[in-house]
Amino acid sequence: MIAFALAVTILALPKEPPKILAQVTKPLSGGSAVIRNDRDLGLHNTSSGPTAQVKVRLAKDLKVEGIDWDKHLVVCISGGKQKKGGMSVELKSLDVKDGKLIVNWKYNETGGEAEQFYPELVLLIERFDGEVVFEKAVRNDK
Repeated sequence: MIAFALAVTILALPKEPPKILAQVTKPLSGGSAVIRNDRDLGLHNTSSGPTAQVKVRLAKDLKVEGIDWDKHLVVCISGGKQKKGGMSVELKSLDVKDGKLIVNWKYNETGGEAEQFYPELVLLIERFDGEVVFEKAVRNDK
């Protein structure tokens, strides 16, 4: 019986990364975060207003009709507070390894004077119920 349960668990682990449905470069959480429901959105949201309004604004920013937590997941990739503008974060890849979603990302130095001192990328992806791990590439990694 234990072997059967283990086999079912192994078969249920996702092998392919979820599809990216939309993305926007805009601060939302103030740090890297995984948002699976309205409660998470309320905890990680740095803007003002009730969670329902924030969800509507986020959907508008992502240019989607709405966010359905049964089908969607929001991933915020944050570079944290930067001492200068002209920084951004870029998604390198989404990979699944050992049932975990690995979010590979890196910094970009655009060299310009940007007003965004908290570079952040917000992704709307297909629902993923496993653990999400953020892996930052080293600066000179292209």
